[in-house]
Amino acid sequence: MDIELDYFSQQHWNRVAEARGTGSCDVGAELAASLVATVAEAAPRSVLDIGSGNGALATALATAIPAARVHGLDYSDAAVRLATETARTQAAPEVRDRLSYSVGSAMELPYEDGLFDAVTMLKTAWVLPDLPAALAECHRVLRPGGRLFLQSWCEPGECVALTLSGAVLGSAINGFELPDEAMAPFELTADLVTAELARAGLPVTDRRTFSRDVVAGTAAEYWENLRSLAGTAYWAFAVQPPEFKAALDASWEELSAEHADPDGVRRLPLGWHVSVGGRD
Repeated sequence: MDIELDYFSQQHWNRVAEARGTGSCDVGAELAASLVATVAEAAPRSVLDIGSGNGALATALATAIPAARVHGLDYSDAAVRLATETARTQAAPEVRDRLSYSVGSAMELPYEDGLFDAVTMLKTAWVLPDLPAALAECHRVLRPGGRLFLQSWCEPGECVALTLSGAVLGSAINGFELPDEAMAPFELTADLVTAELARAGLPVTDRRTFSRDVVAGTAAEYWENLRSLAGTAYWAFAVQPPEFKAALDASWEELSAEHADPDGVRRLPLGWHVSVGGRD
């Protein structure tokens, strides 16, 4: 089945939000936890989460940092609706009261100067149409001494859990390719993060690297993990008819076989960085 990947449109990210829903797997929770632990050390009282999606990271931040108010911003109004409803129905009252979500652009943040102690970006930086403009906006809304916490992936060879989806989907689905002007996830290297943050006046003060294996005994388990890792790829899979999904599953079985243990369980490496940029 062909898809139309209108990558920078609100409609595309609404489709992704609706496909992903509010669920999160263990690897998604671990990704969020790596940012939460790093942010919590700074003890911020106000946090902006850019690209807040279904609200998992914002909720985790508000839970772990009792003094913090956390604002989630997403370009997708569908994501904001999901996150708001999840907070209303599932978050504890003392957490819910410190959470809020808004629809908006990372390139034109709807906040006054110096409002936040911390800004976070999880699975977000490389999907932005203009990363330098977004980082300049982060600098503007951070107070002096505030910090930006930005997640990026390690090298492709350390992220088979991600590259495998591209190998399976890219060869089978017409239209599953990024526009020329988009940044591919692995283009945002650690060196590029350092350079872009320095240019924005947010020089890197710390960088932490994390890794784990994404464990999947079946193709279905793999796609469920992908839901929390790569929204566009998961959406491209989720919209396929059942018979085509079966073919994609067979391709996954073949391409992932080299990572199988004797019981046939795949152990797929995943590595990521959390870079901390400080505002003077």
